[in-house]
Amino acid sequence: MDCSFKVNIAGVEVCFSDRVYEVHVLSEWINKSKLYPIAVYGPEGCGKTTLFKYFTRRMREEGYTSIYVNALGVRGR
Repeated sequence: MDCSFKVNIAGVEVCFSDRVYEVHVLSEWINKSKLYPIAVYGPEGCGKTTLFKYFTRRMREEGYTSIYVNALGVRGR
């Protein structure tokens, strides 16, 4: 659980958690293939945006150039 990164869910601040495996897989993929963008898909509300915002911050902290782009141009809910 990383409480330095919080998500607002229905007006309640919640610590980022339960994505250790996903962050590990993304980190491994990045270390093997730095030239390609990453795209993730899944049902609405499953945590894709939160995962990528968290991952982007983590990668910056590790010295990578990391940019999160909202392809739909819709601001957070």
